[in-house]
Amino acid sequence: MMESRLPFRADIEGLRGVAVLMVVLFHVDATFATGGFLGVDVFFVLSGFLITGLLVREHFARGRIGLADFYARRARRILPAATLVLAGSVLASMRWHSPVEQARLAPFAVATAAFVGNVLLVLRTGFYAAPYAGRIPVLQAWSLSVEEQFYLAWPLLIIAVLALLRTTRGRCTALAAVGLASLLAAMMVPVWRPMWIFYLTPFRVWEFSLGALVAFRVPGGSRSTGAWAVAGGLGLIAVLGSVFLPVRFPSPWVNFPAVAGTALLLASGATAPGSPSARLLSMRWLRLLGRWSYSWYLLHWPALVFAQAIRGDLSLPARIACVVVTLPLAALLERYVERPAREHPSLRSNTRRSLALGGALVVAGLLVATAGLARARYLTRSASQQSMLRASAQREPSFFDGCIPREGDARVRACLRGDTGSGVRVVVVGDSHATQWELALDRMARERHWQLVLIAKAACPILRVEISNPLLGTVEKACGAWREEALRKSIALHPALVIIATNSGYVATPYYSGGYAQVTGDQWRRGLASILFTLDSAGIHVAYLRDTPNAGFDVPSCLSRALYRRGTVENRCMLQREYVVNPTAGAAEDRVLAVTPGVTLIDLNDRFCGPVFCLPIAEGVVRYRDSGHANGTFLLTLEPDLGRAVALAIGRAPR
Repeated sequence: MMESRLPFRADIEGLRGVAVLMVVLFHVDATFATGGFLGVDVFFVLSGFLITGLLVREHFARGRIGLADFYARRARRILPAATLVLAGSVLASMRWHSPVEQARLAPFAVATAAFVGNVLLVLRTGFYAAPYAGRIPVLQAWSLSVEEQFYLAWPLLIIAVLALLRTTRGRCTALAAVGLASLLAAMMVPVWRPMWIFYLTPFRVWEFSLGALVAFRVPGGSRSTGAWAVAGGLGLIAVLGSVFLPVRFPSPWVNFPAVAGTALLLASGATAPGSPSARLLSMRWLRLLGRWSYSWYLLHWPALVFAQAIRGDLSLPARIACVVVTLPLAALLERYVERPAREHPSLRSNTRRSLALGGALVVAGLLVATAGLARARYLTRSASQQSMLRASAQREPSFFDGCIPREGDARVRACLRGDTGSGVRVVVVGDSHATQWELALDRMARERHWQLVLIAKAACPILRVEISNPLLGTVEKACGAWREEALRKSIALHPALVIIATNSGYVATPYYSGGYAQVTGDQWRRGLASILFTLDSAGIHVAYLRDTPNAGFDVPSCLSRALYRRGTVENRCMLQREYVVNPTAGAAEDRVLAVTPGVTLIDLNDRFCGPVFCLPIAEGVVRYRDSGHANGTFLLTLEPDLGRAVALAIGRAPR
């Protein structure tokens, strides 16, 4: 088997080190590295450059491109380390995850082994901040799935371009057209489908294409050395600067500085290898990170996931220590797994042997992942575990019928429930803590012959407060626009009653101030008073539905783990009322309601909690589906109390 190699470039190895460091900083939630996720984009441009360069070099050296040789090299390069980490993640999940968590996470291991992990993530979860996404130990492998899909298709495109077009200009035009089509497709994706742009390969092709264009048109000659040295400096500034910018993904414009900067660095390094940017990227420590980058990328995320599974929420220093510990492990993985598989003479000289190794590794990965899935199903076969699994998977109809606008979508959707032909209309407006009541509210409205209108947007408080995305550090402007339109829509419907229900977890407490808990009690008070004034001024009667207790940990998983390890759930996942019923938010709400006599307070938390403790499960019904949302099945049991309270509020409403 003939090897096609490009001349070694130390600056590219260092650029790999920069890219992996960006990603790792982002994953440990370093507050300054809000754009660290763009390190993946750097890798994509690098792949487009290197893979295209190898294919073109082989074409001109041999007169053809050997697909079997290419796939054999890719198999030796990526599969040994990836399969080992995948198997280790499955085994670690069996050890440290609850049966419910294993049942939720095992399908992602199977999809990762089949090179479609990115597709399943789009279908099942969403971004890294999505519910339970942060507990998927193979989550980081989504980008590997993108790369693998690129490896499968790109050589065929390059073969076609080289065969059909004879000039460099024509070939570059064809690749530019492919990249432009991908870019335009990414720009045309609706704002409420952001994960398509992030995870799916077609919307990433433009980044690979840009790297490919540099490979076709690598500048040469000494006359432009100075200009390309300046371009390399600008490229390095663009890549490094993107780490610190308060960017918001997904949007191709967010990616552009890092993508364009990488392309400039690749072109500059070929013409001006002695430029300041090339020398900086060639520093020994960066080159070492680059050499270990693939293994470190594979290892650092599972380490964070399992450290959290064992120790609970980790502080920033603990997260940093965790990923630092994986660095020497990455060095060992590169030295004793990656390099031998990549450079072993018997594999390099025999295409069939390399392909056989790759096939065996794919089968092994699928077998291990499938075994993990089978074991998870076995562990959750009991009635008790099934009830916890059902609670974990429980979602209201509004999550499946397009009723809830997605991130970035400011359009208001008013969804009819209850007795849709009734003349008595009740509007429920809020966030996901409003939709959690959907099953109970729908039954209440049907039994009492009320028309129910649900207006909600997840992770968007209906109170006039600003919430920054804890992952990206930016305020989602669509939330504010949606809120005002939702209030206008609620007023325009002329309801008998507007029920406000929202997550109180936005309010920081003495016990918790991370994530979305960024609002002070005073800001919460002013935000509530503001919307009550707006509704009161329009003559709308309001009921304020007090938020349910926020557990702060995944309740079904905790119960599943306790039952599996100790055979009982008693006292293992108990909630203390003073911690889970937000005292700061409650005090702020009481201050507003005390001076707003026209508003009815509906507080059903005594059905959740006693004076000291709140039960996570009672009479076989799990009361939560995750760490903060109540289980809709349990809330159905509160429907009689809810219905009486709403009927009383409607009775007080002005006619």
